[in-house]
Amino acid sequence: MWGSLFSALALAASLTQPAIGSAAPPDQTTVPACDGSQLKGEFRDRSSEGGDAYIILRSRNTSTTPCALNGYGDLQLITGAGTYNRTNAVPTAPGPTEIYLAPGDTADKKFHWLLYGCHEFEHVSSAVWVTPPTSTTRYLGRFVFGRVCDGFIEHSAYYPTPTS
Repeated sequence: MWGSLFSALALAASLTQPAIGSAAPPDQTTVPACDGSQLKGEFRDRSSEGGDAYIILRSRNTSTTPCALNGYGDLQLITGAGTYNRTNAVPTAPGPTEIYLAPGDTADKKFHWLLYGCHEFEHVSSAVWVTPPTSTTRYLGRFVFGRVCDGFIEHSAYYPTPTS
């Protein structure tokens, strides 16, 4: 079901034209990869179904220069005390596609994790460090995930933010 849901969402997102940040710049060779210092993340559209939770991370290019995203990047769950929490980040659909972000443009990334069946010793995660593809600089997304069972969290590649 999880794969089918993401496939349907990816198809729906691709049918919405034009998507913010999806247009290629006039000269693609001059657009560097996005660095974590250029992005600010905001979680939105949380939902749950059965024992599963879903949320979207919307990342905005807050710099004054365009940049490109292509891939999944890395995740690290963080406890309320600011320490690393166990993280087992697993890539899922939709897969990588190159996205160009002008200053102010956004890209989305989906997250999925289990709400039930966690061990008592697992700490609540209240934020996640996100490192964009090819970057060594990360940015923080604050959201109370609760317990993420065994640190298992699925995440999509970045994709263009659908227009409404």
